[in-house]
Amino acid sequence: MTTHMLVIGGVPTIAFDRLRKVSSNRLAPGGKLILSPNPWKGAYHPQHAHKLITEANAFCASRPEKDPIVTLLIYVDFADRSTTEFLNSFFPFSLPYRITLPNFYKASNGNEANRLLGEFEEKVLTASAKLREVSALISHETGLPNLNPLLLPRRNFRSQALDRMLRRIFDEVMESDNPKALVEAEVSSFHARHPWLTPPGDQKRCLSDGQLFFKSPGKHRHGFFRNSAAAAHNLDCLLNARSRLGGSYDYCFHFDCEPVRGKLRASYENCHGGNGIPKEKHVNIAPNDYVV
Repeated sequence: MTTHMLVIGGVPTIAFDRLRKVSSNRLAPGGKLILSPNPWKGAYHPQHAHKLITEANAFCASRPEKDPIVTLLIYVDFADRSTTEFLNSFFPFSLPYRITLPNFYKASNGNEANRLLGEFEEKVLTASAKLREVSALISHETGLPNLNPLLLPRRNFRSQALDRMLRRIFDEVMESDNPKALVEAEVSSFHARHPWLTPPGDQKRCLSDGQLFFKSPGKHRHGFFRNSAAAAHNLDCLLNARSRLGGSYDYCFHFDCEPVRGKLRASYENCHGGNGIPKEKHVNIAPNDYVV
């Protein structure tokens, strides 16, 4: 059963205090609620995302690697650069849902303030339920046992088509009237640029960026990003190792990669920018770019 981490970002203290009174099991049933007040009014504090991601990382590291876990995000849209930077901190492992804040501070009296807070609480509960619904839809795609372009590693699959697909789903799927159709359309657009192909001498199809063949590992899954390694990595390395666009995937899935021509490079960029050393004839790369 998938564990949902629900992160709520951008709420002022007055809304934070109200949400803290709501049962966490209503907001994140059977999962984990991660909530912290945003210190700034009308914009995101520069350290707000870091604080939330630190807590998400710690919870994720406390769970068995084999247990599916996803990151869902409800965020306040201030329609400014700070919102864009906040969102970028959660890309592409989370599934974000945009909400707006009522102006609590212009309430004429206590009853009016309570009414606005009640409406905001219901808005957050509705958003949480919708996120879980769409997360299940995306998990159906990312959890497929075979190759899936949604899981390609962003650093090592050298094509802008991958980020375009992931970014459009990240930005638009929660606003779509038909999330399933949007995901399918984006995957189809990606395949128009990177169709399935069969390498010479092989029988199974794979994906390629023109430099590497990204093959399925089949049942031979040699390693994975362990929780014990998380402390030596960036905070989002672990979160990206467990969730993609709010969808879960097999914790030990990786791509078996071989060069399209010539030899492998001496190293490949790892999940946080370090050098990952390949095997003699192939390199195993996980969806979060961890070189296994």
